[in-house]
Amino acid sequence: MANKLITEGFNQLPIKTQESVSAPSPLCVVCQTDDKSIACIPCGHLATCVPCGYSLRNCPICRKQIAAFVKFTYKALV
Repeated sequence: MANKLITEGFNQLPIKTQESVSAPSPLCVVCQTDDKSIACIPCGHLATCVPCGYSLRNCPICRKQIAAFVKFTYKALV
């Protein structure tokens, strides 16, 4: 009985299709104003602009402690 209810509920969840998944934004995840321009090391997440990144101790994506940054141009990756 419980398995049937779980299965029925699961079947009613919306499924994300390729069309409904948006492209990643070039904007900083903190300020949403400037383009992303640094990657956190060691995790490698490309998440913030320089001013926002340097104000953080932990990655805004995975919360790992930031040891360093690597500068890059987001547009060069697209």
